[in-house]
Amino acid sequence: MELAAVASVVTIVSTVLKHGDTVIELYLSLKDARSEVNERITQVRSHWHRTRVQIEFIERTWTSLRTEHQTNQTEILALLNSKLKYAERRVQGLIKKNKNPNRTSSELPKVKRWKYVFVKSYLDSIISDLAKWQTLYDPSWYLIMTIASPVIDTELAIPGSFQSLEAMAVLESAKGVREAAALTSTPDSEKNVFLPAIERADLTKIRHSSALVMRRPTSSSVSIVEIIPCPTGNYVGSATQDIRRLASKLRRADPKTFGILQCRGAIKIYANQGVRLTSFHMIFKAPSSGEPHTLREHLTIRTDHTLTERMTAAKRLATSVSYVHTLGFVHKNIRPENILRFSPDDGKLGAFYLIGFEQIRSADGKTYMRGDDELEKNLYRHPERQGPHPEEAYMMQHDVYSLGACLLEIGLWDTFVRYNSQTDQVEAPGMALELSLEEIRRKRPSAVKDHLVALAKRRLPQLMGEIYTEIVINCLTCLDDDSLVYGDEDDADEKTDDVLVGVRFIEQVRDRLTA
Repeated sequence: MELAAVASVVTIVSTVLKHGDTVIELYLSLKDARSEVNERITQVRSHWHRTRVQIEFIERTWTSLRTEHQTNQTEILALLNSKLKYAERRVQGLIKKNKNPNRTSSELPKVKRWKYVFVKSYLDSIISDLAKWQTLYDPSWYLIMTIASPVIDTELAIPGSFQSLEAMAVLESAKGVREAAALTSTPDSEKNVFLPAIERADLTKIRHSSALVMRRPTSSSVSIVEIIPCPTGNYVGSATQDIRRLASKLRRADPKTFGILQCRGAIKIYANQGVRLTSFHMIFKAPSSGEPHTLREHLTIRTDHTLTERMTAAKRLATSVSYVHTLGFVHKNIRPENILRFSPDDGKLGAFYLIGFEQIRSADGKTYMRGDDELEKNLYRHPERQGPHPEEAYMMQHDVYSLGACLLEIGLWDTFVRYNSQTDQVEAPGMALELSLEEIRRKRPSAVKDHLVALAKRRLPQLMGEIYTEIVINCLTCLDDDSLVYGDEDDADEKTDDVLVGVRFIEQVRDRLTA
């Protein structure tokens, strides 16, 4: 690590902290504000306390970060610095200049009477900017928690008695992610992952999904059940280990931050009088008692929403995929049928959650090289992974391709797959795909991929803008030789580096969606 690089980060961190503290001090000086303004000031303060803890932690652990992490952090901190400087200028413009030479430091500045009407809107603006930046920053912050570094372990182990409640909450959350990433986990952390069979539960199928809703007469809580078939032969032990690890990690998942439901545990299902293990039931805690609906259902009926809600759905899905990779897993089944939301009371599109873990495995685990020819699955699989006998072992970039197909559909806000309303079975491609079933069957998988890329280039710019279009195309072409996301074939060693894949994924997809 060169001294110049360390000095550079110290400078930018110091600048960010200075502007942030100044903004807070200026807002706190508005003591003549009304109660609703004071509530907003409290929100700004809370956001800043959290952000300050994260920035100071990064500064202390900077030398343990890889170059890719440092570059990512520097860019995000520069963005925050510009937002804080802007907020500082705006609030200074609200305050009267006290020309009294005898003014004491204890005298608080006053808001210009004619500008008082702007106070609330300015506060709302900085609250929105800080919240938006936090959404951008959190996944990269949590990704750093997966780095095997004694420096990070030491910083997280510092007693929190002298720290604020916000600091303690942030660091406890970071510890949870670090444990979930298996860097500090022990066999004890995987105990009690497998639950006993559940008696007397009502199971209801979720439309356009293989997942089930479970309600028990003895409990008011609602669970989502995913049935994961157990492979036969020598793969049973490997699959059991993956389920144990996944359930253990997802017990610590923060649904609000990562768009992943919190796992209660898994149940082993046996046949032949308890002799043969046939499947696992993964049990997830629903975030509310509202009815679950798939993204596929929303695309099919073209649910009314704002463009902001659509962009939020895209960003949240990208964050969810990034988190799965951070935990050391490949998902293998990213498609609208496996993206859930729960009916909100306000009628908005609401928050989505990634499910569909029936094919998941650890990134360094075995690929079973088995597939199928189901239309609703192949459309979201990279050409190398389509059909009954996939050509290539599964890797994280295949998930990125699936994400790109989903983002394309979200951008068009129309379905690529049409279901029979009576049987809930797939009957044909949707009109938005602009391909008939016969055309799909005649085309090579690579030609279907090229069709999706062309569709994105032609239709997305007017609907979602140039940046969103570029993101979708980068995802769909992430394994092409000239990919802008993952480099060329000369980077073969780097392509297998899961941490680097995660960093590049965050930089190229999620960050640009949030920008």
